[in-house]
Amino acid sequence: MVSDIEHAKQYIDWADLVWYEFGNELAIAGTNKYPAKKTIIRVHAYEAYNGFLKQINYNNADCVMFAADHIYELAKEIVPADKVALVPMGVDTKRFSYGNHGTGYKIAFAGHINALKNPMMMVQIMNQLARLDPGYELFWAGELQDIRLWQYLKHIITQLGLERNIHFVGHQKDMNAFLEDKNYFLSTSYTEGTGMAILEAESKGIKPIIHHFWGATDVYPEEYLYNTVDEAVRMILSNQYDSEGYRKHAEEHGEEAQLNAIKDIIANLLTESQEVKTV
Repeated sequence: MVSDIEHAKQYIDWADLVWYEFGNELAIAGTNKYPAKKTIIRVHAYEAYNGFLKQINYNNADCVMFAADHIYELAKEIVPADKVALVPMGVDTKRFSYGNHGTGYKIAFAGHINALKNPMMMVQIMNQLARLDPGYELFWAGELQDIRLWQYLKHIITQLGLERNIHFVGHQKDMNAFLEDKNYFLSTSYTEGTGMAILEAESKGIKPIIHHFWGATDVYPEEYLYNTVDEAVRMILSNQYDSEGYRKHAEEHGEEAQLNAIKDIIANLLTESQEVKTV
């Protein structure tokens, strides 16, 4: 992993094409210091919100790739339209063993423990479920990022008596194994690009319960989405369950289409006779 532009210099000098995985400080420095290189910048979401994109030198960027239409909407006044490529993120469904899941009591939740995941809504959903049936359990896979939020979560979980219903299980190296016995995947995020963890759960055949974040319908059908705590609870209590449909939806957003689009972009930037070297 290259962490600063000076460290990257030797690789940039070597490469025919430079790929910046984020439109952040590294892309800003690179496009201002190394104008002679073919350059691709992939923008996720946080760069659009944090003001980084205004500092990139687009005269020295050949392609600015966005993972979702709604993220591009944030940047369309900044990034020249002729530089833009919309390439949705894709999930590697082959990494996830499919099975017929069904209704039950185990709920998966994944992502860093931070405010973007909107865990206050998650707690309220679990509180309603536990009042209906104390057997419901949620397992949060993710690393701690926000100490103040962590203190609040521990406090409110105790206040509501949910210690046996909400479990923090830390970072999971093997998400396929983590998801194996789960019945639902709950997302309460108020912002997402694509929501890769959701697609991973769908790859397993697990029912997604997704808060209607801005741009959600770019990727997910309305029947997977909820607006309120009550709606989320009703979706979990419902007998409607379609493992094959969830897997099919994940496959429609598989990584093959993403990789083919990226290959085409690179081929258009470099002549066929060149030996492609990337950073």
